[in-house]
Amino acid sequence: MQIELIDSGLRNVLLISFAVSLVLCLGLVAIKRRRAAALLSLACGLLGAALAVEQVTAFIVRSSAPSSVDFNEYRWIFLS
Repeated sequence: MQIELIDSGLRNVLLISFAVSLVLCLGLVAIKRRRAAALLSLACGLLGAALAVEQVTAFIVRSSAPSSVDFNEYRWIFLS
């Protein structure tokens, strides 16, 4: 069963944004730009948290559903 709360295109954008902000944050720390690094680390944390919450939620839904049943979006909406 495939559970996706964020579509793959948006997930790729979030991953790329996370990686870029992490690299930029580390670069700013190296050149002692603390305020800018703090803002980028906040952005990096929020992007990472969004990705982590999506994966944890998908895991919880996947583990609570029976293995022999295939759910789709319409069935999840009607069952909720």
